Amino acid sequence: MTSPPDPITVSRLRATLASLGEGVITTDLHGAVLELNPEAERLTGWTGTEARGQPLETVFSLLDERSATPLAGLTQTVLRHGAVVGGSDALLVARDGSRRPVAHNAAPIRDESGAIQGVALVFSDQTAPQAAQRALRTSEERLRLALAAAHQGLYDLNLQTGECVVSPEYARLLGEDPASFHEDYAAWVARTHPDDRPAVRQAYEDYLAGRRTEHRIEYRQRTADGQWKWLLSVGQLVARSADGRPLRLLGTHTDISARKHAEAALRDSLHEKEALLREVHHRVKNNLQIISSLLRLEAAGIDHPLTRAVLQDMQHRIRSMALLHETLYRADNLARVPLRPYLERLCAQLFRSIAGQPGTVQLHLDIAPVWLDPAQAIPCGLIVNELVSNSLKHAFPQGASGEVRVALQPLHPRPELRLSVRDTGVGLPDTFDPDHLRSLGLQLVTDLTRQLEGTLAIEPGPGAHFTITFRPAAAPGACAETPPGTLTP
Repeated sequence: MTSPPDPITVSRLRATLASLGEGVITTDLHGAVLELNPEAERLTGWTGTEARGQPLETVFSLLDERSATPLAGLTQTVLRHGAVVGGSDALLVARDGSRRPVAHNAAPIRDESGAIQGVALVFSDQTAPQAAQRALRTSEERLRLALAAAHQGLYDLNLQTGECVVSPEYARLLGEDPASFHEDYAAWVARTHPDDRPAVRQAYEDYLAGRRTEHRIEYRQRTADGQWKWLLSVGQLVARSADGRPLRLLGTHTDISARKHAEAALRDSLHEKEALLREVHHRVKNNLQIISSLLRLEAAGIDHPLTRAVLQDMQHRIRSMALLHETLYRADNLARVPLRPYLERLCAQLFRSIAGQPGTVQLHLDIAPVWLDPAQAIPCGLIVNELVSNSLKHAFPQGASGEVRVALQPLHPRPELRLSVRDTGVGLPDTFDPDHLRSLGLQLVTDLTRQLEGTLAIEPGPGAHFTITFRPAAAPGACAETPPGTLTP
């Protein structure tokens, strides 16, 4: 004869069932409900008093989640076969008709002899977990679509074993079948282009050793059909051991082949255009030199001093422009002229052509290492040509000695440049009127200053001193030239 249960034990059991976060229903040997814990009451809508004595299938009514057809026979299966029955693809129909997904397990209750005395049903609400799973699947699908659209593949590298878990898009980037593709560190290195392997390994090792703050490297990988594809690999350490050793590297591979091909085509096109532009500057320089030579030959056959002087002045102006085209032809950047070497060569050329006895007149240069747009460099060169020529022809009569100083400096903090040409010669005549210039050279200086949108100032003597202040079309760039000094042509 079985002794009645201990009241204290029963009380503890009921307290335990009441505290559970899952619903619990027990039945007798015939499948009639005996007890419901509070969570079971909440989920089914039945109170313990109302449910007691009811068939389990009445209180715990289930539908197939996919077909919405009733699921019956739960109690009979457990009682008849003593089997544990359960699942997670079911809908619980509450007393008010509402439905909710549940996961459930029903097991037999046995006495001390092992005989079945009833059924114990444990079930839980799956509404929140299923919503979380749906959100996760949606997020994963969006991520997959985003990675596919961006031609990116995910990788998760185990740094201890070399094994790598990759996304399907990763395999597709390489022309591989995602179902059979297997990745590891050794295979990744083997697929890398031989010319890129040293840089790839160095970047990888530097990042893991902490010598680089990010793992970012561009390199070529061999695809399944034997072609080479450019990839951008970006990774980040996401796990370390207790002693600081790196454990996992998570990152993406992006197909940048189209960008690399476009960059190569752009470079080729740019090199072609640079070569063509250099050839244009070279030919313009040659043509100007031919014109200069023709003027020199023409001047040599003319006895009239003034006519010969005019032709020589024209020759100097043309040679000034030819020198600029030669400077551009030799420059690394065809869009800007390095003014220091250009003006140094221009002044030296004028001294050789015009100055009298060598060494009588000294040339002093103080030219900042800047570049200018050719549209501004040409007026600057012509201005220097005119002013230095005037100094050499008029400031030192009868072989007098002296100095000609040419300076070009930025006016910090103003975004302007100041070009200055001065000499220590006899100075301007007393009848000089800047508002009524008769000299073609000084008229050119005035017009060229206006072309620079600058201002011309004629400073007081001794000697002649001209200053032109103008704003560069773009910020003048620094130029690593030799420091300015004193030249003796």
